Amino acid sequence: MLSLMRAELLKLKHTKIWLLLLISPLIILIEGLTLSDELTPGNEQQIMVAIYQYGALTHSVMFFPLLIGIFAALLCRHEHLNGGWKQLLVQPVRKGNVFLTKLFFIVIICALIQLLFLGSVSLASALRGGSAIPEEYMVKGVWSGFIASIPLATLQIWVASLWASFGASLALNVIFTMPNMLVINSETYSPFYPWAQPAIAMISSVTKNVYSLSLPMDTLIFVIGGSFLVFFICGFFSFKRKAY
Repeated sequence: MLSLMRAELLKLKHTKIWLLLLISPLIILIEGLTLSDELTPGNEQQIMVAIYQYGALTHSVMFFPLLIGIFAALLCRHEHLNGGWKQLLVQPVRKGNVFLTKLFFIVIICALIQLLFLGSVSLASALRGGSAIPEEYMVKGVWSGFIASIPLATLQIWVASLWASFGASLALNVIFTMPNMLVINSETYSPFYPWAQPAIAMISSVTKNVYSLSLPMDTLIFVIGGSFLVFFICGFFSFKRKAY
């Protein structure tokens, strides 16, 4: 398992994939710096609150789910080219461990995206004359969004490992990300929609966001945990059965 992780990390070091991590933070930074003065009152803490609230909506509804799909497709793209899966799986490695390694890296990438988002909010607030220290509920919102992104990351790794077409995997993610703004307004269906789960977690009533959806946290935990188990079990065993 460790050898697979080292090999994956070495492969990623020779690509420019890490530059994609900056997409959402840069957009949130620009959005925070250009936010209307009417929306950012003079109080230092209120400036950060306004930047976080508007940034969390933009980030969690659109950019975060899109980036998860892009990174998942890129993590599997090398193996889909020139018989890479066969070359990898003829090595003395367990097939299941290959899937777990891919999943591990996409989860780490999700965590990095969230940390960079919080950093961009703090930087934008500081540059606007506001506080640079996030409040507790902001940290909780970022953490909740990360946890809620794991089922989607698992689903995307499953799809990306099965589909040799890089474009098809990305297209699927884009198609299901676009309705997010509509889906999150439905308290009935939104908790079960993997692309909306990070947004629901980040702008729930627990995080005191102005876009609060007032969904019970125990419901989110049950649905997110259940969807992760479903996607993981299906992805893990379908990957083990697939002949590359």
